Amino acid sequence: YAIMAHPIVTSYGVTLNPKTDGTISIYDISGRQSFTREVSSNETINVESSQLSRGIQIINFTPRNQRRSKFAPQTWRVVIPS
Repeated sequence: YAIMAHPIVTSYGVTLNPKTDGTISIYDISGRQSFTREVSSNETINVESSQLSRGIQIINFTPRNQRRSKFAPQTWRVVIPS
């Protein structure tokens, strides 16, 4: 069971749809955090491309309560177009 669908990347930014409560963080390839936010299940998150560096970004989703949850953290690598 996926805790979040694969992020949708466009020239406008990234759209994320978590299926459970947790934290979304986005990092550039050098490890600098460019975005972080607590999110609720089934919330649609739109991160504008102006908040992100161009090129490869690492998106990490950590469920709020991993102990009682069947969900484990997930990570994606996406490319923000220039």
